[in-house]
Amino acid sequence: MMTDANVPPIEPPPDATQTASVSRRLADLAASPPSYPAGRFDGRGIVMCAGGARMLTCAWVAISVLRRVLNCSLPIELWHLGPRELGPTEAALLRTLDVDVVDALERAAAKPARTLGGWELKAFALAETRFEQVLMLDADNVAVSDPATLFDSEEFAATGMLVWPDLLALSPDNPIWALCGVPYRSEPSWESGQMVVDKSRCWPALQLVLGMNERSDLFYPHTHGDKDTFHLAWIVAGAAWSMPAHPARATTTGIFQRGFDGALLFQHRTHAKWRLTGRNVLADEFRHQDACLGFLAELRERWSGSIHAPPVASAADARAEGLVLGARWHRLRRPGESDRLLELLDGNRIGVGAARADMLRWHVRGATLVIDGVEDTAVRLEAHAAGGDGWSHGTAELFAQPDAGRDAHGLIAGEVLARLAGGAVTEDDAVTTLATLAQLGDLEDAFGRARSDWAHTPVVLRAVERARRRVGLRNPASHVGMPTDYEPLR
Repeated sequence: MMTDANVPPIEPPPDATQTASVSRRLADLAASPPSYPAGRFDGRGIVMCAGGARMLTCAWVAISVLRRVLNCSLPIELWHLGPRELGPTEAALLRTLDVDVVDALERAAAKPARTLGGWELKAFALAETRFEQVLMLDADNVAVSDPATLFDSEEFAATGMLVWPDLLALSPDNPIWALCGVPYRSEPSWESGQMVVDKSRCWPALQLVLGMNERSDLFYPHTHGDKDTFHLAWIVAGAAWSMPAHPARATTTGIFQRGFDGALLFQHRTHAKWRLTGRNVLADEFRHQDACLGFLAELRERWSGSIHAPPVASAADARAEGLVLGARWHRLRRPGESDRLLELLDGNRIGVGAARADMLRWHVRGATLVIDGVEDTAVRLEAHAAGGDGWSHGTAELFAQPDAGRDAHGLIAGEVLARLAGGAVTEDDAVTTLATLAQLGDLEDAFGRARSDWAHTPVVLRAVERARRRVGLRNPASHVGMPTDYEPLR
């Protein structure tokens, strides 16, 4: 939140040619927006953007309140910008709260963004998240009651966009109005610490938001970051929104927002981010405060407060890791345990086969391959004499299996899922076929590959899980299907 004392000065307007060019492009995009990609998104969920020790501390508290105080069952994605902002250890902690961690830099490799920084990330994550209906919630925003009810509100049904008022509004003489090609409007700006968006109804406006944030060098000098781009994009698009009549309230910790019924709903700590160590700003009026402090104490016991990264790799370590990455799929065999398929990925990540406690990351240092997680346990394997193609220690062994899941039944399952993703078969038909195949042969590896290859295609992931459950119900002793441990969306 900004007060009158720290409102940034209005920058000089861009030159007339640049203003006209940007305004024209926005108008053209509003007049002929890209069509909504039906079938690409599915369901409801919460999206947070957080990276770095300070914001991850806030996210831990906010999500813990959602999950363990308010019993919110909505799926949650937390987006960040690369391993320097959030490493495997931090991802493991968040997954204990049933959170999917998404690296926006990886996603941007497939769908490039001209500019992708901290503020720009919010628009990118909203557009790219797998959810169709999204609650965007800032990491430092603590809910008072379960926000899932907002999706079923009359106001959301009416417009598909719920927003809340800010304490400040754009001034009439701000050049941003001319830059966007719209006249000044005397109305509250939006406080974007919380927004509820139906992408299927708001896709044209969302594309304008993306365009503005990709040109943040032009827009941000005249706005309070990303939040005004949402408000302006909805104006340019002529899109509707719903806003509670109750004004935002400034508090010692930040901004309090009420729901449409007038009850306190969000507590955005814009002035007082949670601190893992040191003194936290407290207020008698802050709801769930004791629970928040308890979650901070828990986090101090489980996390150092620094983003964890593996030791620096030597040139030989890097070469060995490259050989491991070249195979991607590996089989871990340990005495007394079922074989485990592991997907070893760049950035020292484990995809398929990851487990919350002891298998979240991997690295090679000094001819030793280490697999570990949150708990103080690790698998340490030495390279075979040939190097790169196998690792072992005693009776434990890790060996490359790049063709795992590609036997005859696995290839058929893969073709079924590809046709499902392309709309050539129905989900029910795909589930029936997959369940039949799973009874004829072990599809554990094929299902693992599917979870990785179609990680961002909800209909495929859903079909795999339905088929797995169907086979399990028919044969409770069956081990066919996905491992029961958590396997992160990549």
